[in-house]
Amino acid sequence: MNLFYLLGIAGAVFLLTGFMVRKNKKYGVGSTHYLILNLVGSVLMVIYGWAGEVWPFVLLNSVWAGDSIFSLIKKR
Repeated sequence: MNLFYLLGIAGAVFLLTGFMVRKNKKYGVGSTHYLILNLVGSVLMVIYGWAGEVWPFVLLNSVWAGDSIFSLIKKR
């Protein structure tokens, strides 16, 4: 198992954790915790997609990460 594979798994875990806590109403969509889970997960998935040259995946997760960054900045 290589490093990029592990990063992909970790990224998926972060994104799914964010989804689950949101679904169970532990955090709101705009909460800092939720946004950080999405940001970390998306960045890890971008790295994973880049390593595998899966460009639509990189684009999707780049936009998701960018939205999380924008939302975190807007909160401050």
